[in-house]
Amino acid sequence: MNLKYIYILINKNLSKAFFIVYCYAHLIQQIFIILTVLIASGLRNLPDPYDFGYNKDYDWSESILFLKVR
Repeated sequence: MNLKYIYILINKNLSKAFFIVYCYAHLIQQIFIILTVLIASGLRNLPDPYDFGYNKDYDWSESILFLKVR
């Protein structure tokens, strides 16, 4: 076997492995971004815990936080 041929073979396999690792890293990054956006949009719709008497859309009587404060 020629030394140049072995070098090209190793180089191709390494670049393929790096490409696969890059794809997995990119997928994991996209999943984290989607999760962050979903959590942030869910938190934005939560009621404000500081306006007890003013928020009529949320029933504070069944809230554990409200019972602890009372």
